[in-house]
Amino acid sequence: MIKIPDSLVRKASGFQNGLGREWLENLPGLVDVLTGEWNLSLERTFDYPSLSFVSLARQPDGSRRVLKAGFLYDEISSEIDSLRFYDGRGAVRLLNADKKRGALLLEYLDPGKQLADPSGLDDDKKSEIAAELIKKLHRPLPEGVAFKTLDDWTNGLTKIRKRFAAGKDPFPAGTVELAERFRTELLRSSPAKVLLHADFQHYNILSSDRDPWLAVDPKGVIGDPAYEPAPFIRNCLWDTGDPAKRLSRRLEIFSYRLAIDRERIHAWLAVDSVLSAWWSHEDTGHIDPQSLAYILLLQKIG
Repeated sequence: MIKIPDSLVRKASGFQNGLGREWLENLPGLVDVLTGEWNLSLERTFDYPSLSFVSLARQPDGSRRVLKAGFLYDEISSEIDSLRFYDGRGAVRLLNADKKRGALLLEYLDPGKQLADPSGLDDDKKSEIAAELIKKLHRPLPEGVAFKTLDDWTNGLTKIRKRFAAGKDPFPAGTVELAERFRTELLRSSPAKVLLHADFQHYNILSSDRDPWLAVDPKGVIGDPAYEPAPFIRNCLWDTGDPAKRLSRRLEIFSYRLAIDRERIHAWLAVDSVLSAWWSHEDTGHIDPQSLAYILLLQKIG
């Protein structure tokens, strides 16, 4: 019997009116099939808030691997394609995959500590590590690659007006309108496009013996490089110190390291913060208070 983490059961069961409940019921059978076909023995399940089952596994020669299975099949499919594109450069290596079953077999990253973990690194150093990793991930796209676009990814902003009557949305006054205007301007003026990770933040950056830090769990979105730092910048802001000062400092570091205009990153951050709040409403029926706090903080730093 596999151990399904309680956090996965809670999150999947409550996701979009229980979309994950049937998948949870079938998960033990799916894992049995995958471990048989990929010749794996499971060792321990990773227990952290996620919509995927993730477990350490071994192959007969003793090699450690990571088995991942999820029920958001479009996202899993895009993750598979993204990892194939990265081919281990700046990201975990994909060793095998089954899109129909929503499953991946991944390189095991050792020691595999998240950049969010206390590690003796100050916030500036973590931001610098992240910026350098973005440089590895971003490179020219070949012709004919098929990923969703940043226009598609941020289209949730257009749904807010449909959900709430004029002036009745729970966001600070004028926030949605400002995010919509920024989005329109940013998409129109987007420079050369790259394949974005699109969920690039502390918990998706792991330490490795192959490369000091590697990205995991990419969403795979084609778009403006200036969007990429947004999830990182708004993540882990309240751990210690002054969050407004920390946010401003992160903007400076990413702007300098990536040679991208600070105001362009800031504008995408405003869009992403409103989107994050909206996505929490779509997934759970309520808006995460911390997402609203990000928006207010952005207004404070200007």
